[in-house]
Amino acid sequence: IMNSVIDNFLHFSELVQLFRIVIACLLGAAIGFEREKYGRPAGLRTHMIVCVASSLAMLVSIYGFEGGDPARLAAQVISGIGFIGAGAIITRGDKDITGITTASTIWICAIIGLACGNGYYFGAIIATISALVILTCFNWLENDLSKKRKYKSNVVAIIKYDAKVIDRVKSLLDESKVVLTSL
Repeated sequence: IMNSVIDNFLHFSELVQLFRIVIACLLGAAIGFEREKYGRPAGLRTHMIVCVASSLAMLVSIYGFEGGDPARLAAQVISGIGFIGAGAIITRGDKDITGITTASTIWICAIIGLACGNGYYFGAIIATISALVILTCFNWLENDLSKKRKYKSNVVAIIKYDAKVIDRVKSLLDESKVVLTSL
């Protein structure tokens, strides 16, 4: 109902297209602002551009190819955005991986943009609100859970044999709640 009311109110296809791109831009800005606030690699402008670009891709698909299948170009946006998302993911060593949340926010912005381009405003708005709730309200829970994770590392220390030094190293590890598996 919301989609047809908005589209019928605008009457002109150019105004409908403009409205769809502007809505995509605003919804992308909402998610991008949250990412920018925490200094993430992809921030406000990146998320806005992804939303606007995917909205335009959907509009091109709908209005640019008479008799074509709009879903085909949308599918290419969904799979293609993975390249940008993959660029946001950084790995250091075996366990330190960053950027996955940034990659997922870029991906959802692409989908939100497609929804706006297709005139599915309700879904786009709900997805934006859901993403913002997840990003802001569950941050504390994720931080709390990550503090409780157990990490396994291999540390090699070469020291001259001295019983007092070995006893001191064991004592320090015990105080730090580090489990020593071999010596």
